Amino acid sequence: VIVDDLLTPCSPGDPQAIEMTWMEVDGEKLLEPIVSMKYVLLYLHTLLFKILSLKRFLKKFKGCIKLIK
Repeated sequence: VIVDDLLTPCSPGDPQAIEMTWMEVDGEKLLEPIVSMKYVLLYLHTLLFKILSLKRFLKKFKGCIKLIK
């Protein structure tokens, strides 16, 4: 089945883009983007890097953070 009237997120400046908010998009007209294994692995690698950076930060400043009420 080929449907030509579905909408999908795109880059700003795309010549075929129609500027809309998420509230304006009918759920039945939303095409889910194709996600490849390469994309998933890249995301997981990025997420792991952020988690490790946060763990290093917390370890470095352990005891220096106060809760402000």
